[in-house]
Amino acid sequence: MSLRIILKPGEQLYIGSAQVSVDSQSQTRLLIEGELPVVRERDYLPAEKATSTARQLYLVLQRAYLQDDFDSYRDEYFRLVGMHLSAQPTASPYIMEVNSMLGEKRLYAALRASRKVVQFDEGLLTSSEESARWEGF
Repeated sequence: MSLRIILKPGEQLYIGSAQVSVDSQSQTRLLIEGELPVVRERDYLPAEKATSTARQLYLVLQRAYLQDDFDSYRDEYFRLVGMHLSAQPTASPYIMEVNSMLGEKRLYAALRASRKVVQFDEGLLTSSEESARWEGF
């Protein structure tokens, strides 16, 4: 399966443990063949920006996805879920959505769903029925 991505000048892309940067003055088109985990720069959360429990949850899922290894992060993920839900129980619909994706072993879908946890935590969502435009980190 092929993934076609258009990157802007200076934009970055993360493929597994590799960081790809565009070093040109024009858009760059990439065709990625294979089954590698890919995260665009706007969706990539650097560790220093993981300043809340919700963001730490996202970071753990991001690492699990990019390494294709949730088992290594399972304990940390559920520890953070417990902390987050004890502080903010109204986030449970979003956490349940992420857990559902994890139960289906769909790491990328879980990572995308965890955006809602961050958005809710930061006051950008008020109910599980809403959907806010993702602006990235």
